[in-house]
Parts: sequence; structure tokens; C-alpha cells
Amino acid sequence: MCQVSDKIKFCTCSNLEDINELDNYWVFHTYVKGKNVELVGEPLAPPSLITFDDAHNRRVLLERVNDPGAFDIPLHPKERDRLQVSFSVPEGGYKGILTYGFRSRKGKWVECEYESFDWYRRHDETIGGEAIDSFE
Repeated sequence: MCQVSDKIKFCTCSNLEDINELDNYWVFHTYVKGKNVELVGEPLAPPSLITFDDAHNRRVLLERVNDPGAFDIPLHPKERDRLQVSFSVPEGGYKGILTYGFRSRKGKWVECEYESFDWYRRHDETIGGEAIDSFE
């Protein structure tokens, strides 16, 4: 069973475009007042969670993203900012992406659904990088 490590560390990349090449990564989404981009499409369903301990992963990730020592830089999130943590998972012969979402509320990250179109509509991806030591 794949469990997220309580030692997961979030390291910054100098270029957000490099993130697409990483297996496990995080992205900070800054809320942009007045931004309202409409997208047409259909998001892909996440891979099966059969081999993942989802309850454990959610609990560990929530603790880690609220620990300033988990990031190599200070983030200073404001209300409505979002944090995406994504993991590559094999599903048969297909490599899927499992994503967890968090939103800033009163100076803390709280869990929320990751909805790629909705996030893109009102947020800009501003910084991100690799999630290292991701699994136990």
C-alpha cells in the first residue's frame, strides 16, 4: 500500500515548466482578483485509489503543508490561495496523476477538492517544485 511519508519535503524549481517532468510535485496557485478565464473540456478522472491509503495520505499531507519546515522557502499564502500536491501513480500500463488540494484559510492550509478548471479560472500558478521523500 502506498503511503505518503511524514518526512515529505517540498523543494522549489526555478522554472514551473520543469514540473511537468517530475513524478511528484507541488504547485502554489495565487488568487487573482477579477480573473475569470473560461475553459472548455473535461478533466480526466484520477487513478484508482486501491493501492493508496487515502485517509492516511490526506492526514499526513495536511500536517506537512502546515509545517513551515516542509518547504524550502516561505510561501506566505493569502486567503483564497491554493496548494496542489500531485503524485504519479502507475495504473496498469498507464501513469496517472493523483492530486490533493488545499486552500488558505485564516493563515492555515485546509483540505479542498482539486478542480483544475476552477483553479485555473481564478488563480495563477506562481511557484512549485518537487516533492521529495514522498512515500514510506
